[in-house]
Amino acid sequence: QKEALQLLNRVNTMAAHIPGSHASKLVARNEIRAYMGYFGLPHIYLTMNPNATHSPVFQVMVGDQEVDLSKQFPHLKPGPERAKRLANDPIAAADFFQFCIETLLTELLGWDLDAKRSTEAGGILGHVKAFYGVNEFTNRGQLHGHFVIWLEGGLNPSDVHTRMKVDPDFQARFF
Repeated sequence: QKEALQLLNRVNTMAAHIPGSHASKLVARNEIRAYMGYFGLPHIYLTMNPNATHSPVFQVMVGDQEVDLSKQFPHLKPGPERAKRLANDPIAAADFFQFCIETLLTELLGWDLDAKRSTEAGGILGHVKAFYGVNEFTNRGQLHGHFVIWLEGGLNPSDVHTRMKVDPDFQARFF
Protein backbone atom coordinates (compact mmCIF):
# COMPACT_ATOMS: atom_id res chain seq x y z
CA GLN A 1 0.00 0.00 0.00
CA LYS A 2 2.84 2.40 0.79
CA GLU A 3 4.33 1.83 -2.67
CA ALA A 4 0.94 2.41 -4.30
CA LEU A 5 0.56 5.73 -2.46
CA GLN A 6 4.06 6.81 -3.51
CA LEU A 7 3.26 5.96 -7.13
CA LEU A 8 -0.03 7.87 -6.93
CA ASN A 9 1.77 10.93 -5.50
CA ARG A 10 4.29 10.84 -8.36
CA VAL A 11 1.50 10.59 -10.95
CA ASN A 12 -0.37 13.51 -9.35
CA THR A 13 2.82 15.58 -9.28
CA MET A 14 3.43 14.88 -12.97
CA ALA A 15 -0.21 15.63 -13.85
CA ALA A 16 0.07 19.05 -12.21
CA HIS A 17 2.64 19.96 -14.88
CA ILE A 18 0.42 18.98 -17.82
CA PRO A 19 -1.31 22.15 -19.11
CA GLY A 20 -5.09 21.93 -18.95
CA SER A 21 -5.15 18.85 -16.73
CA HIS A 22 -7.44 18.72 -13.71
CA ALA A 23 -4.36 18.70 -11.45
CA SER A 24 -2.83 21.78 -13.11
CA LYS A 25 -6.13 23.65 -12.69
CA LEU A 26 -6.18 22.75 -8.99
CA VAL A 27 -2.63 24.04 -8.60
CA ALA A 28 -3.56 27.33 -10.31
CA ARG A 29 -6.66 27.78 -8.14
CA ASN A 30 -4.66 27.14 -4.99
CA GLU A 31 -1.95 29.58 -6.06
CA ILE A 32 -4.57 32.25 -6.79
CA ARG A 33 -6.13 31.67 -3.36
CA ALA A 34 -2.69 32.11 -1.81
CA TYR A 35 -2.22 35.39 -3.71
CA MET A 36 -5.65 36.54 -2.55
CA GLY A 37 -4.78 35.65 1.03
CA TYR A 38 -1.69 37.83 0.77
CA PHE A 39 -2.81 40.70 -1.52
CA GLY A 40 -6.60 40.69 -0.94
CA LEU A 41 -9.19 40.61 -3.71
CA PRO A 42 -7.85 41.29 -7.20
CA HIS A 43 -8.64 44.68 -8.69
CA ILE A 44 -8.77 43.54 -12.32
CA TYR A 45 -9.92 40.33 -13.99
CA LEU A 46 -8.66 40.26 -17.58
CA THR A 47 -8.96 37.83 -20.47
CA MET A 48 -6.43 38.44 -23.24
CA ASN A 49 -7.42 36.85 -26.54
CA PRO A 50 -5.10 38.12 -29.29
CA ASN A 51 -6.23 36.97 -32.73
CA ALA A 52 -3.21 36.13 -34.86
CA THR A 53 -5.25 35.66 -38.04
CA HIS A 54 -6.31 39.31 -38.12
CA SER A 55 -3.11 40.81 -36.71
CA PRO A 56 -0.77 42.69 -39.04
CA VAL A 57 2.03 42.04 -36.53
CA PHE A 58 1.54 38.27 -36.85
CA GLN A 59 1.54 38.54 -40.64
CA VAL A 60 4.94 40.26 -40.45
CA MET A 61 6.17 37.61 -37.98
CA VAL A 62 5.39 34.86 -40.53
CA GLY A 63 7.21 36.69 -43.30
CA ASP A 64 4.70 38.92 -45.10
CA GLN A 65 6.96 41.80 -46.14
CA GLU A 66 4.13 43.67 -47.88
CA VAL A 67 2.46 44.64 -44.57
CA ASP A 68 3.29 48.24 -43.65
CA LEU A 69 3.06 48.51 -39.86
CA SER A 70 3.48 52.29 -40.04
CA LYS A 71 -0.05 52.61 -41.48
CA GLN A 72 -3.09 52.77 -39.21
CA PHE A 73 -4.91 50.16 -41.33
CA PRO A 74 -2.30 48.13 -43.21
CA HIS A 75 -3.39 46.12 -46.23
CA LEU A 76 -3.55 42.38 -45.45
CA LYS A 77 -3.87 39.31 -47.62
CA PRO A 78 -7.35 37.71 -47.80
CA GLY A 79 -8.63 35.93 -44.67
CA PRO A 80 -8.24 32.34 -45.93
CA GLU A 81 -4.55 32.95 -46.75
CA ARG A 82 -3.94 34.47 -43.32
CA ALA A 83 -5.70 31.52 -41.66
CA LYS A 84 -3.49 29.07 -43.60
CA ARG A 85 -0.39 30.91 -42.40
CA LEU A 86 -1.58 30.52 -38.83
CA ALA A 87 -2.35 26.82 -39.27
CA ASN A 88 1.00 26.17 -40.95
CA ASP A 89 3.10 27.80 -38.22
CA PRO A 90 1.84 27.08 -34.69
CA ILE A 91 5.24 28.09 -33.26
CA ALA A 92 4.86 31.58 -34.74
CA ALA A 93 1.34 31.69 -33.26
CA ALA A 94 2.76 30.88 -29.81
CA ASP A 95 5.50 33.50 -30.31
CA PHE A 96 2.84 36.05 -31.29
CA PHE A 97 0.81 35.23 -28.17
CA GLN A 98 3.92 35.59 -25.99
CA PHE A 99 4.71 38.93 -27.67
CA CYS A 100 1.16 40.19 -26.99
CA ILE A 101 1.22 39.16 -23.33
CA GLU A 102 4.66 40.67 -22.74
CA THR A 103 3.61 43.89 -24.50
CA LEU A 104 0.47 44.13 -22.35
CA LEU A 105 2.50 43.66 -19.18
CA THR A 106 5.43 45.92 -20.02
CA GLU A 107 3.93 48.71 -22.13
CA LEU A 108 0.41 49.05 -20.74
CA LEU A 109 0.77 47.85 -17.15
CA GLY A 110 4.37 48.98 -16.60
CA TRP A 111 5.69 45.65 -15.33
CA ASP A 112 9.43 44.93 -15.50
CA LEU A 113 9.60 41.27 -16.52
CA ASP A 114 13.27 40.92 -15.57
CA ALA A 115 13.03 42.55 -12.14
CA LYS A 116 9.58 41.02 -11.53
CA ARG A 117 8.12 44.27 -10.22
CA SER A 118 6.35 47.40 -11.38
CA THR A 119 8.53 49.92 -13.16
CA GLU A 120 9.24 53.25 -11.51
CA ALA A 121 6.89 55.03 -13.93
CA GLY A 122 4.13 52.41 -13.63
CA GLY A 123 1.54 51.85 -16.32
CA ILE A 124 -1.80 53.22 -17.45
CA LEU A 125 -3.45 52.06 -14.20
CA GLY A 126 -0.65 53.13 -11.87
CA HIS A 127 1.66 50.56 -10.30
CA VAL A 128 0.97 46.84 -10.41
CA LYS A 129 1.48 45.12 -7.08
CA ALA A 130 1.13 41.57 -8.44
CA PHE A 131 -0.57 39.53 -11.15
CA TYR A 132 -1.31 35.90 -11.87
CA GLY A 133 -2.06 34.48 -15.30
CA VAL A 134 -2.90 31.15 -16.87
CA ASN A 135 -2.95 30.28 -20.56
CA GLU A 136 -5.53 28.12 -22.31
CA PHE A 137 -6.46 27.12 -25.82
CA THR A 138 -9.76 28.21 -27.34
CA ASN A 139 -11.99 25.63 -29.04
CA ARG A 140 -10.35 26.77 -32.29
CA GLY A 141 -6.88 26.01 -30.96
CA GLN A 142 -5.74 29.60 -30.36
CA LEU A 143 -4.06 30.67 -27.14
CA HIS A 144 -5.67 33.07 -24.72
CA GLY A 145 -4.82 34.08 -21.17
CA HIS A 146 -6.78 34.80 -18.00
CA PHE A 147 -5.25 37.23 -15.51
CA VAL A 148 -5.99 38.60 -12.08
CA ILE A 149 -4.16 41.84 -11.27
CA TRP A 150 -3.55 43.67 -8.01
CA LEU A 151 -2.74 47.40 -8.07
CA GLU A 152 -0.69 49.38 -5.55
CA GLY A 153 -3.06 51.43 -3.44
CA GLY A 154 -6.09 49.61 -4.80
CA LEU A 155 -9.02 49.45 -2.44
CA ASN A 156 -10.84 46.30 -1.46
CA PRO A 157 -14.65 46.37 -1.77
CA SER A 158 -15.32 47.18 1.91
CA ASP A 159 -12.93 50.16 1.72
CA VAL A 160 -14.71 51.41 -1.41
CA HIS A 161 -18.11 51.19 0.34
CA THR A 162 -16.79 53.02 3.41
CA ARG A 163 -15.26 55.83 1.35
CA MET A 164 -18.44 56.14 -0.73
CA LYS A 165 -20.43 56.79 2.45
CA VAL A 166 -18.09 59.40 3.95
CA ASP A 167 -16.30 61.09 1.04
CA PRO A 168 -18.51 62.89 -1.52
CA ASP A 169 -15.45 63.83 -3.63
CA PHE A 170 -14.44 60.14 -3.86
CA GLN A 171 -18.05 59.25 -4.72
CA ALA A 172 -18.08 61.82 -7.57
CA ARG A 173 -14.72 60.62 -8.95
CA PHE A 174 -15.82 56.98 -8.68
CA PHE A 175 -18.93 57.55 -10.77
